[in-house]
Amino acid sequence: REFLRATLRPAAGAQPPPLLIMPRVRDADTEDEPPSQRRRTHTKGTIVRIKLRNFMSYTSAELTADPGKLNCIIGPNGTGKSSIVCAMCVGLGGPIKATERGDAIGGCVHDGVDENGVKPTEGSVETELFEGSGAGRNLVVRLDFNTDNKEKWFMDGEPSSKKKVKEKMASMNIQVDNPLQFLPQDKVGAFSNMSPVALLKETERAIGPDVCAQHEELVVADKELKSMKQSAAGEEKSLVELEKQNEVLYADVERWNKYQANLKELERCEGKKLWLAYDAERGEYDRLNDEWKSKKADMKEAEAEKKALTDKVLPLKERVASAKRSLASSTESVKKNEAEMAAAVERSEKEDDAAEEAKAGLHKVDKALKKLTDTVGELERRIEGDEEELRVEEQKVSVAYGGDVAAAKKAAADEVRSARQELEAREDDLANYELGEHEGRVRSIEDQIAGLGDPMRLKQVEAAKMNSAVPHVGKWVYEQVGGGSKEAAEAKVLGPMLLYLDLPDKGHQKLAVQAFPARTLTSFLARDEGTRDQLQDELKRRGPQTRITVFRNRAKTFSPSPNRPSSADMKRFGVTAWLDEALRIRDDLRGEVLAFLKQQMGVDTYLLATPAAVGKIDALQQFLQQSGMTGVTVLTPERVYRFGRSKYGARAATSSSSLPQRHRHAACFSVVVDTSRKKELEGQLKEARKGLELKRKERQAVERDVGQLQQKLDAAKGRQVELNNNTVRLNRLAARIDQAKKRLDPARESVADFNADAQKEGYRRRLCDAHQRS
Repeated sequence: REFLRATLRPAAGAQPPPLLIMPRVRDADTEDEPPSQRRRTHTKGTIVRIKLRNFMSYTSAELTADPGKLNCIIGPNGTGKSSIVCAMCVGLGGPIKATERGDAIGGCVHDGVDENGVKPTEGSVETELFEGSGAGRNLVVRLDFNTDNKEKWFMDGEPSSKKKVKEKMASMNIQVDNPLQFLPQDKVGAFSNMSPVALLKETERAIGPDVCAQHEELVVADKELKSMKQSAAGEEKSLVELEKQNEVLYADVERWNKYQANLKELERCEGKKLWLAYDAERGEYDRLNDEWKSKKADMKEAEAEKKALTDKVLPLKERVASAKRSLASSTESVKKNEAEMAAAVERSEKEDDAAEEAKAGLHKVDKALKKLTDTVGELERRIEGDEEELRVEEQKVSVAYGGDVAAAKKAAADEVRSARQELEAREDDLANYELGEHEGRVRSIEDQIAGLGDPMRLKQVEAAKMNSAVPHVGKWVYEQVGGGSKEAAEAKVLGPMLLYLDLPDKGHQKLAVQAFPARTLTSFLARDEGTRDQLQDELKRRGPQTRITVFRNRAKTFSPSPNRPSSADMKRFGVTAWLDEALRIRDDLRGEVLAFLKQQMGVDTYLLATPAAVGKIDALQQFLQQSGMTGVTVLTPERVYRFGRSKYGARAATSSSSLPQRHRHAACFSVVVDTSRKKELEGQLKEARKGLELKRKERQAVERDVGQLQQKLDAAKGRQVELNNNTVRLNRLAARIDQAKKRLDPARESVADFNADAQKEGYRRRLCDAHQRS
């Protein structure tokens, strides 16, 4: 075996065992080959050298690797093997978190001193990669870093950046984040638990990006193939269903074709019907034309008779003329002849009027007869058309409903009744899935959790513990004084006072309880006289059980005693702060609140101190006396000291001490969230939300059922309405046919009873008589 010892210098003062880099054992058949003839397996990007300076456990170290061999680093625990692995990762642009050795590069600076006893503040890692800069040119990557987490990168001595280094590593397929290429010992457990899919993916990444991309393409193609197979199966299934539907619809198509053929035959018959009607009308026309010709011949005969009569009148006129010539001989004879002629003319005119009246009577008879026959023909055509329409509609209904309309109507009514019953039953079920109770429970738990995390609400709870009337009075102030506005209420009333006092320091919180009485913490401060009177009247109305104190403080600014020394000057006595200095109060209210507290409890006379003040209490009292400050109370965790002056004689300085008292409001300044209660409520909230979501899903399922049943009911109603409309249409056609038939018989009787020939014969005789008389 060949061993190559690394030249490593351990940290100053440490003497770890040496590390060995062990190359891979050669095969037996190449053992005796000269180095120039051995197979070269060194690939581009292989690490051939690592140089460390002030890196983790090393002040200086340089490792070289033999190309084409498996190089191992061997050494006991604590000799720096993991430091070299970490350097490999960090020096090639990898994140230090990947080594599980920290989260910032500044933590990699050697934590020790060099040979000169100086603690280093910066270090470097230099890595040489085989042919990283091209054929025959190794790439040297260097990282300089310091304790301020500043990094500087160099490639082949030229300044660079971490981004460019990582891009260069990616071009050589170096992946320090891939456990198949770089596996720190802290990642072995996670590596062994990798799924086969994740292991395959990382293996492909380690081989090269092309393999991984090809695998991704195969995965996408496989998904597309599965999708196409599923689509083809669905299409095939749809084809089978459509073929079945086609077989079912074939009979309907046959019926439809037959129906269309019947319609064509009906149209042909309708055309023939028009020809028949034309023939009938043509016969009637020929008859009337013959009758008209006969009447015309009669008229000619009458005119001939009239002409004959006129011819008879002419001789009379000639005789009149002759008589006039012979007037002298016979005047009376002429007058007689003229009278006879005038009478004859009058009779002729009367007979002409009678002839015209007879002609009008004949025309009237013909017109009345035509009207009666037209009425009969119209009724017959209407009956025939309605009967044909009724037959077609009955055939449609028979085809649509299987020939039994009554059974179809009963089935439709039953279907509507059944669908309505199912819908009503499911709507009744919907009432069992109301969400109000579950939503209310969720809101209630959320409010409780919010209350646990709200310091102001916790303070309100503490104030209520001290005085149960505080919440009720506060609500009245908010609603009646502020009109439902917090800002408007605070403009007139402050309270309870605990809400405006905060002590950030936990040590001060325990001490301040000794200074504040519960009466002060639960009191209300009216900011004007009218509001004070209004609030006191309300308290009187509520009765003596409402023990709330209302103050009216006119001072708006606060100023402590001019003789009071600063707390910084008393720090040597164990004093931390005056109580008014430790209180945190809103800036816009600080002066007014502290002025009120000074008036009520002397807030500027309380000193907050540590246990160290107990041993220096006499010196503290003497310092306060020299400063001219009296009436001071010193609060320590162990005792409470009060300094004052005697009321008698020379008014000598006095002091007293007592043990801290236990108060009901001991936790009023240290309101914290009850984590156990909050955790319990969060569990309840999770269950409540889960129950609400389950109930919501169940309700949605019922609502979907209700919607589907409503659609089913609407469809059944639609079919029932369509059937009823068809039935009503058939009934109307049948009723119309019956009415037409009832009118047809009287019309035919009227035609039979009219006796047009007899009426015409009377008018003809009157016409002949008129001609003869004329």
